[in-house]
Amino acid sequence: MRCGKTRSMNLLLDVVVPQLARPHGRLGHLVGSLLDRGNRAINLHVVGALDLQPHERVLEVGFGGGGGLAMALAHEPTLQLSGLDLSPEMVARCRKRFGHKLQLVQGSVEVQPFADAAFDKLFGANISYFWPDFGRAAGELHRVLVPGGLLVLGIRPPETLRKFKFDVAGHRVWSPEQYVQEFTAAGFVQVKARRVPDPDGAYVLTACKG
Repeated sequence: MRCGKTRSMNLLLDVVVPQLARPHGRLGHLVGSLLDRGNRAINLHVVGALDLQPHERVLEVGFGGGGGLAMALAHEPTLQLSGLDLSPEMVARCRKRFGHKLQLVQGSVEVQPFADAAFDKLFGANISYFWPDFGRAAGELHRVLVPGGLLVLGIRPPETLRKFKFDVAGHRVWSPEQYVQEFTAAGFVQVKARRVPDPDGAYVLTACKG
């Protein structure tokens, strides 16, 4: 029994969690599809909280398989929608999926290739655990958002992340309260995290640029 647990843990740490952080290689395309399916419920809450309006400039950070982008575009087809993802495979996948409808860029949230105040709204789901430098990432999110703009993130509670060994893998396992404190320290205002209906437990965090 102990050997079986060890093999399961190694699979999580060596294969599953790294793919969630940055889908890559042949397995990455499968993970992209699984991310679309697994993030559907939390993406619905995140996109709903954005209160999207016609012609807004919107960025999804860490778009993965593109499920969140598709939801946003279906909700408001006139959006000037962009996506940023660390994985070249996911960028290529979504360029094939969306064609020229969107601006899709490969890059890091800590060093974003966008001008100051480039977006009215920002969003992402299940991504903040993987940012190596949270302070720098939050600073970049603040920089590219217009004054009065809105940031919406979907996050899982620590108990869910620990179940999948995120803490052992060295990824961020924060409570919603910690996220509120850190985004407030980064200069955001009206930072709130609320629990939403989700079988695995989820919170939607909203924050504004003052």
